[in-house]
Amino acid sequence: MNNQQSVLVLDSVGKRYSLYDNPRDRLKDLLFSSLGKSWKSYGREFWALRDVSLQVGRGETLGIIGRNGSGKSTLLQLIAGIIKPTEGQIRVRGKVAALLELGSGFNPEFTGRENIFLNGALLNMSRRQMAARMDDIVSFADIGHFIDQPVKFYSSGMFVRLAFAVATSIDADLLLVDEALAVGDVFFRQKCYRRLEELRRRGMAVILVSHAMTEVQEFCRRTLLLHYSKQEFLGETLEAVNRYYLLAAEGEGAADTADDSLAAAGGEGHEIHQALNTRPMEPAAIAWPENGFLDMSQVSGIITNGEAECTAIAICDEFGRACRLFTQGQTAHIFYEFKALAGLEIPVAGITIRNDKNIIVHGKNTLQYDTPVPANIAQGQRVRFHHELQLCLAAGEYTLEIGFCSMRTADYARRSAMSSVQLGNAVSRSCVVGNAGVFAVSIKTGRKPVELTHHGICDLPGNCRLTALPAAGDGAALVYPETANTQEDLYDIAYRWGWETPALRELVHLCYKTPDFADNARRYYQSAEFQAAIAFLTDLKKAPAPAIHVLDFGCGNGIASYALARAGYTVTGIDSSQGEIAGLLAAAQLQGLDQVQFSLQHSQTEKLAFPDRSFHIVWMREVLHHIHDLSGFLAETARVLKDDGIVCCFREHVIWNEEQRRDFFATHPFYPITKDEGCYYLQDYLQAFAAAGFVMEKVLDPVSSVINTYPGPCQPNAVFDREKAQARSTGNDLFSFFARKPGRWP
Repeated sequence: MNNQQSVLVLDSVGKRYSLYDNPRDRLKDLLFSSLGKSWKSYGREFWALRDVSLQVGRGETLGIIGRNGSGKSTLLQLIAGIIKPTEGQIRVRGKVAALLELGSGFNPEFTGRENIFLNGALLNMSRRQMAARMDDIVSFADIGHFIDQPVKFYSSGMFVRLAFAVATSIDADLLLVDEALAVGDVFFRQKCYRRLEELRRRGMAVILVSHAMTEVQEFCRRTLLLHYSKQEFLGETLEAVNRYYLLAAEGEGAADTADDSLAAAGGEGHEIHQALNTRPMEPAAIAWPENGFLDMSQVSGIITNGEAECTAIAICDEFGRACRLFTQGQTAHIFYEFKALAGLEIPVAGITIRNDKNIIVHGKNTLQYDTPVPANIAQGQRVRFHHELQLCLAAGEYTLEIGFCSMRTADYARRSAMSSVQLGNAVSRSCVVGNAGVFAVSIKTGRKPVELTHHGICDLPGNCRLTALPAAGDGAALVYPETANTQEDLYDIAYRWGWETPALRELVHLCYKTPDFADNARRYYQSAEFQAAIAFLTDLKKAPAPAIHVLDFGCGNGIASYALARAGYTVTGIDSSQGEIAGLLAAAQLQGLDQVQFSLQHSQTEKLAFPDRSFHIVWMREVLHHIHDLSGFLAETARVLKDDGIVCCFREHVIWNEEQRRDFFATHPFYPITKDEGCYYLQDYLQAFAAAGFVMEKVLDPVSSVINTYPGPCQPNAVFDREKAQARSTGNDLFSFFARKPGRWP
């Protein structure tokens, strides 16, 4: 890259600090340095960064990654001019905007609006220039009336919103971002990356420091990897990330021996192996193709830690012939072989497929397939893998990445009890082949019922059914029952009335009353929606176990209570309805089904008749949008949750304007009976959670999670269009929330 085209040039840059055993030594150094004479330093040298050289061009996006303490933040501070380098040169052409430490550049006593002018002044922007940008900054930050409140009252998320809006409103040539987006919710991060992409197209260079490898891979063209304060690698992002994972695995220390691992697992070796799904190597178990293998000397992007090497790769069709062009739905057979250069324990291998936009469309390994594996691999031994994939993908070109890892026997034995993060940390990456091959997928002509199998990146398993509801009969209006003086639960009245009304009978039948009641419960337990919810709870350290107590609030016909108990939790279901269609009488039919037991209780109010800290999880499905006092009810929920407990609220209706609220009331068949609030704005939910003391862990939007789209397929990589939703006058959207009660709660 020509230096004249670069917005940033670093030439052998380093930063040294002095460490002292006591304050007196620091004072001595200060005094002698002020005399201008040479002296023996009383401190020890510490290089926070050394010998870093790079260039960043206009419109380029550069990632910086590395383990904690590797020098990432120090490098950004040097570029921003906050600190001076000890050695080397830094040349910046143009203006630099920085989003570094949370709250930096903000006066906590000033309002958000006053801090906008303060930050502008720090960046040599006049008050008039900042006033011209004020509306755009306030609109992007989206913090409402808090813009005129002191920022000392802001949450971390509000801080980041305002800081990012200010930093990206400046006509800078280089923007530095240091982990600042990690505290924002998913919608804000999507909004930020759209803004960054827009600025990049306009010629602004962006340097992003992050521990989120997926974000670095999708946003950054090149990446700098720092390790122990030195430049380990600078180049293509995929290779930098693979090298980062290998370095992280080395940093965990040497693995225990097989005997130590077996002892740690709590049993004799042969007893453990019987539970491991391990078996001896069977050389003839895989039908290995005779030809079609890549020339490994020509394969690039291979990274290894010296424990293994890749010796063979072939991409074949169903007849074992080398193939690079497949039609949609055709099965690809991927063969690969690794040779152990050292003795290893449990082998793990898998593949990753990326599209032309570098988005991961699929990735799966032998752990996820639960493939039987050998108990250990001796030095010099070869391990072969045969991966079958049905290519239900969009037409286009794809690249293949192959990885080989190992893990300790003790960790493998308890893999099912680990969270995804724990499992990832337990795997030691030995060899990664970043450019293992390229293949293309085309549309198959003449396919029935239609040529195009699906829209989007991948075709997800599923089906679609429909039913036509009968008309209300001669256009006559529905006649609602009188409910003013009744003591009966309004939902019992609504569902019984709907069951008895020809125009609504099919609707109630589909939702609440079915002749296959037991099968309906079993289907829900096996559904992608329920399994996804359990996966989220497992990640939040609330995996199914009898010691984990769950309150299923608004349990209705008890299907969720059954599924939760069958999964392994201890469950109490409560509901205000006692009817046989969607209430406790219906739920009681599931007691003992498949030998599953759970308790049921009747609840007439939004007050929970349980002692403080009774449950580890409070589970609600389509409940919150029926609650009249949202903040009060969530505070009551927090009361009955144990410290560090989780409340999960699924498929809650969200509206974006009052027209949608009126539409909901007008079209909901049971509203004239139940008089529900019907829906809330997204901000209403989030503020109510915060007011009750919850920390939001996950917010699932209407399109990217199967929890909200079930029984239809989700779009994992889709971006929910909030602006389009806000422009609608009808309908509403489903959101789901996972929130944690902090460990220390009054």
